Amino acid sequence: MAVISALYCEDWQDIRAVRILALTDAPEAFTSPLERELTYDEAKWRDLALTSQWFVADDDELVGVAVGVRGWSGDPTKRELVGMWVASSRRRSGIARRLLDQVKAWAASEGRPH
Repeated sequence: MAVISALYCEDWQDIRAVRILALTDAPEAFTSPLERELTYDEAKWRDLALTSQWFVADDDELVGVAVGVRGWSGDPTKRELVGMWVASSRRRSGIARRLLDQVKAWAASEGRPH
């Protein structure tokens, strides 16, 4: 069973890895192209970790991700899901729901609506 965990600034390499997996597997699902994100340096990945909350599903390999941010829509009081991906081989296994639950718990822990 996949373990869901939060990633932080020091986990920037895992953030990069799961994002590249997601963009490779489902490029049409994201607004940023793989080619662009392959050019990001360590500082950029660390900044993404600081400005958003990343949750990953790991089952001996990264198989899913959900990303929440503060005020994405312009309302700084909101916490919002802005990206999500589950490996095609793991879809319909409950990982997406578990990732969503983590984003919701993060939003609630900050006392903000989601």
